Amino acid sequence: MSSHWRDLLTFVGALGLAQLAHAHGIAGSFFPGTLAFDDSAVNDELSLQISRLNHPAEDGGSVTDSIWSWSLMRLLTPDIAIGIDSEAIWRDRAGFPQQAGTGPVNLSLKALLYKSEPHETLISAGLTWSVGHSGAREVGGDRPDILQPGFFFGKGFGDLPASLSWLRPFAIAGSISADLPTSHDWPIVGVDSITGALAATTTTFKETLPWGFALELNTARSI
Repeated sequence: MSSHWRDLLTFVGALGLAQLAHAHGIAGSFFPGTLAFDDSAVNDELSLQISRLNHPAEDGGSVTDSIWSWSLMRLLTPDIAIGIDSEAIWRDRAGFPQQAGTGPVNLSLKALLYKSEPHETLISAGLTWSVGHSGAREVGGDRPDILQPGFFFGKGFGDLPASLSWLRPFAIAGSISADLPTSHDWPIVGVDSITGALAATTTTFKETLPWGFALELNTARSI
């Protein structure tokens, strides 16, 4: 796929699929999903997203990834859902041919722990298994098995007293999770420091603690 057409489709897709890409939960307040972290809702959901990301590669070099990602969540009970997601990646690195492949396959289980309509609160927890060897090494998708427990919340301010009514249109949402790789030293494709060519090398996967926080505004709610 040429860079020109991929950029155009990325732009059109970002406009046309924005609503599909945003999961949401409702508990008095509307909690839209974000592109940075998962939301607190547990529901049936099909999410499609097209994005372009500049970031450090696994070997530390700078790359640009054009990503077409998808995810599917299906309720087992009203409060428990299972999911699967993955992505297709086109990777551009200055001075090298474009690489293409898939990201890892992720399997997830998510449960709603607490919901209060009067207090506009949603709390949920989940566990994701990023399946080892399920992606392409050329685009950083070949990884060890990684377990990702997470905690997600949303809190609306519509229950505040009249003296704080100016805060009622607002809500907060956030998540905190952990990335726990089952192996640390892992083979990857990177730039050889001696030859300057793409070659097999290794990287280290470490335990990390990703988190996110958002302040949201409900424009349909009056003060």
